[in-house]
Amino acid sequence: MSKMDMKSFDLSDFNVVFPNKKTAIITYKAKIEATSDGKDVSGTYNVGSVWHTANGQWVGIFHTDSKVTAPPTSPAG
Repeated sequence: MSKMDMKSFDLSDFNVVFPNKKTAIITYKAKIEATSDGKDVSGTYNVGSVWHTANGQWVGIFHTDSKVTAPPTSPAG
């Protein structure tokens, strides 16, 4: 397990969609300033989770995040 040192974070742009009464899909942006095992992992991440309810309890069944990177530039020509 890696050691994470979180200096700051900001969550924004939340969106929640209910495709049915028992499922929620949540997306948002996370802007963080942090290191993981001494490596800088700061940046903006697109984050998504899927939650499902059964027996009156919401349970996270899927979660992902992806760091936002600048689009590649094509060479002039």
